[in-house]
Amino acid sequence: DFIDLIGEILKNPSFREGELRKAKAEQLEALKRQREQLTALTFQRFRSELFGDHPYGLNPLGTEETIAAITRQDLLDYWRQNAVPSRMVISVVGDVSWPELVRIVEAKIGNLEGEGSGEVSTTAVPRRPFFKELRYGKGEQAHILVGTTGPAVNSPKSYPLEVLGALLQGQGGRLFRHLREEMGIAYEVFFFVSLGLQGGYLGAYVATSPEKVRMAIGGIKEVFGEVSTKGITREEFERAKRYLLGVHELSLQGYLALSDRMAFDELYGLGAEHFLLYPRRIQEVKKEDLMKVIKRYLDPQRMSVLVLKPSG
Repeated sequence: DFIDLIGEILKNPSFREGELRKAKAEQLEALKRQREQLTALTFQRFRSELFGDHPYGLNPLGTEETIAAITRQDLLDYWRQNAVPSRMVISVVGDVSWPELVRIVEAKIGNLEGEGSGEVSTTAVPRRPFFKELRYGKGEQAHILVGTTGPAVNSPKSYPLEVLGALLQGQGGRLFRHLREEMGIAYEVFFFVSLGLQGGYLGAYVATSPEKVRMAIGGIKEVFGEVSTKGITREEFERAKRYLLGVHELSLQGYLALSDRMAFDELYGLGAEHFLLYPRRIQEVKKEDLMKVIKRYLDPQRMSVLVLKPSG
């Protein structure tokens, strides 16, 4: 029975030494791949500079030293502190009887105990804008990230920021048109918005030739400045919202996708039914709401820049 297995895992995790060694080896391989995937490395180094010692600035994969130092007891202690009822959400989607489901869950894992170690109280404090240039070894491309800190995922500003992301990203977005089609200097270019519980970050990424780094940075800031001073067209605005609504519908196809969405939205404080409210929240975004976040978050003067270039 599936719920029996879940109950056994929650109550009596084994964390066998052999499995721990295997997991460590896999994590070290993932860390090696990250260093070879220069786009991922650029984002990690940017977060490190932007957030400093805050957890957002740390590599989620860890380091060779931290991975090697983890013991079975560390895992057991962490599990006991965090795998507690007050921090859990059970999300079930499908043709099930709610009373029967509650009865089964209470019977199998209703006696799960633990109070946890309290909420983490760190906050993502914005730092002053920086310009950082790093080298990565042999290569032919420079990787650039121009961005800044953003609000939390449960902030009202998150919805107009999503519209902004849809407006700027993709082959029809302004960044692609300007840097790829008009300037002809980008191998790859996109805009991103990444929001978490304690803030987030947003910006533009571009891969280009090392000799065109300054042109690319200038091109990104030019797009940001133009959007901030001249605004956007009604057609762009409505197209961006339609795009988000379409992506939202596609993202909910299948029980697993919907279950994941409900669970994480509940954990993030948005509520399990947020997926039902999301389309209306996007539709309610007004053009003036969008311009407010543009002027606040796309100010070229508050942008930080990280450049990853080949050595030599």
